Amino acid sequence: MKLPVKTLVSLLGWSLISWGQSAPDRAEIRGVTMSGSGCEDSAASVTISPDFKDLSLLFDNHSVEIGNGSPNPKLLTLQSWQYAFKSVDYRGFVALPTSAYGFHRLATMSANSIVPTLREVIHKGPINQDYTFHVESSPTRYVWSSCISGAHTMIFYSQLGVSFYPKLSDRSNAIISLDSKDFSMRQSVGMVWRKCQYSNQPAPTPSPRRPRF
Repeated sequence: MKLPVKTLVSLLGWSLISWGQSAPDRAEIRGVTMSGSGCEDSAASVTISPDFKDLSLLFDNHSVEIGNGSPNPKLLTLQSWQYAFKSVDYRGFVALPTSAYGFHRLATMSANSIVPTLREVIHKGPINQDYTFHVESSPTRYVWSSCISGAHTMIFYSQLGVSFYPKLSDRSNAIISLDSKDFSMRQSVGMVWRKCQYSNQPAPTPSPRRPRF
């Protein structure tokens, strides 16, 4: 089953802070909406940590063997602050025979420009367990939001997948699923902030292109 899912999040950040601080004084989630098809009665929620450095994306009521999701947060900020995404925490459940492998990956796109895909997690059978992995992006690969005030849309492409090795005949059940305890798929994305160097100029971004999975 495939799950194309889009989640819209509004995050408002205020910039009334001193130059020595590493994040705005205040930020909040304004709302979440989701669209797509695949499974009925699905839901998504987004939370931001008290220090505004972690954005948690949580999908509920999904049970899939192979699936896609793309939450679409809309972040609203004022001038003088930029944000970038530096890391991701993957969590889920995997059960694979020796003849299969699976992956869990996340990519982001800002202002119609692709951000390099955050390093994916690859599982090789035989395995049957919950998993949690933390991966970091190099600071040289950060793509910063614009310094122009207003709405900034950041699209997250989330993908789960399993496949059999073509030369092996075993076709036992292979699955990457959601967390085995609360049946949810969680991805926590680390955020970094910096003061704008040129408040009236947008940050440079790579040429627009779709992520390659």
